Parts: sequence; structure tokens; C-alpha cells
Amino acid sequence: KDAELPSCMVKLQEVLTPATRIVVMAHASNILGRVYDLKELCDFVKDITNGRAHVIVDGVTAAPHRAPAVVETGVDWYVVSCHKLFGPHLGGLCGKNSAIEEIQKSVLSPEDGNTSSIDVASVKLY
Repeated sequence: KDAELPSCMVKLQEVLTPATRIVVMAHASNILGRVYDLKELCDFVKDITNGRAHVIVDGVTAAPHRAPAVVETGVDWYVVSCHKLFGPHLGGLCGKNSAIEEIQKSVLSPEDGNTSSIDVASVKLY
């Protein structure tokens, strides 16, 4: 069965467990000349982690060439730096509703003495 998996998924299978909570991956590699199938990778990660891991994708090399289909792929967070788009030195973070709500409850909430200095400039739910 493993012989049928792409090499990146074989590596993921070796390191992921049901206890894994965060998986970070690139959407594309300009060094290897690859664009990864985010839906396939997200489904794979969610299956191994029983849906508990957040998938964070670095889209800086892919975003200038293709619109990221964040909702369709199952990505929890998609990150882009505008300097690759010949824009200002700013960044963008797109998250699924459930991921945003989870962060708002746990990290951004002042409950239980949390004194986080993180502010949300704007949240637009899709």
C-alpha cells in the first residue's frame, strides 16, 4: 500500500500520530518544481489524526500563480506573504470558520487569566 503513496505522504505517515495537532506544509516548492495536492494531503492528515490536527499551508510560492481553493481543500490555515506578489511587506492569513473560532476561544479570549497580546484586525467568515 505504501508504494502507491507519494513520497511526501510516506514521510507524513512515518511521523504523524493521532496525538499530532499541527501540520505545516508548503503548497508548492519552486526548488523541487512541485505543486502539492492540498485536498489529498489534508484528507490524509485528518484521517491519521482523527480530524484533530490543524493543517497550516505556506502558500507564498503558489499564490502568485494560482488562486488557493482553501475551502475545497480542507486546509485550516493558508498563509501568504505579499512581497512575492510584488506588494507591500504584509501578509495574509485565511482560516476555516472552525479554526478561527477555536483560536478566538483559546488564544484570544481573556478567560482564565489569558493576557495574550494578539489582536485580530478583522475576521471575515466564509
